[in-house]
Amino acid sequence: FSEEKISLIKICALLHDIGKISIPVEILEKPGKLTEEEFEIMKNHSKIGYNILSELNMNEIRDIATLLKSIA
Repeated sequence: FSEEKISLIKICALLHDIGKISIPVEILEKPGKLTEEEFEIMKNHSKIGYNILSELNMNEIRDIATLLKSIA
């Protein structure tokens, strides 16, 4: 991999779960299996993360948001 690609992967690793900030803590820390409704809420964290990052006024971050959305 090129240095640029490696840097992008590192940034993606740091930001891939940023959407979890909107998930209720009760779901994030639930020790057992999630209900279907809880699982649906949890699945939305990647879309929420994309929305958070794509709103930032930085082209590089928007590019990362798009990449994260494609792998979520």
